[in-house]
Amino acid sequence: MKEALRDGELVGTPVSARDLPYLVLLFGDVEVGKTLGGTRSDEEVLAIYSRWRSVWEEHGYGPFVFRSSPGAFVGYSGLVPAAIGEPNDVELLYGIEPGFWGRGVATRMSRLVVDWAFAQRGIDSLVAYTLKTNHASMGVMKHLGFRYERDIEKAGFPHVFYRLTRTDSDSDSTLPSSTPDNP
Repeated sequence: MKEALRDGELVGTPVSARDLPYLVLLFGDVEVGKTLGGTRSDEEVLAIYSRWRSVWEEHGYGPFVFRSSPGAFVGYSGLVPAAIGEPNDVELLYGIEPGFWGRGVATRMSRLVVDWAFAQRGIDSLVAYTLKTNHASMGVMKHLGFRYERDIEKAGFPHVFYRLTRTDSDSDSTLPSSTPDNP
């Protein structure tokens, strides 16, 4: 698993044991928790990490941890089998440190992952979902070319569900995406 994704100073590598302390801090952050449905305990983060490593081993894809070129932890973006959607759907995940919010970093990390998924892993369709109140995350999906598909409920909260196909990704992504307010 020596895959590395690069965009300027951003470098993404498959999640590894050295990333665990940073993931504990990220998932334990109250502000981050507001965007991800709550904070996670150390044990819950260890379970997430273990699942992510298993996904890499079983599927040949998974979450990448991104750092800036000086080595500072930025966040993660990657792929997991989707828990919602069609049986073979693959979900795009992402989360970043609050200090990087509003700077386009989540979009840059996720663009690398989306391009890698379609070009290197032969994945034909990706899904993503977020809380209806997480407009920043919806913005990331739209910038990547994802299209609103439907409203869903996840963990008792209303979410929006988006999809991006390889065909959509190959087309002109400057076209406006539909939104929950204008599907």
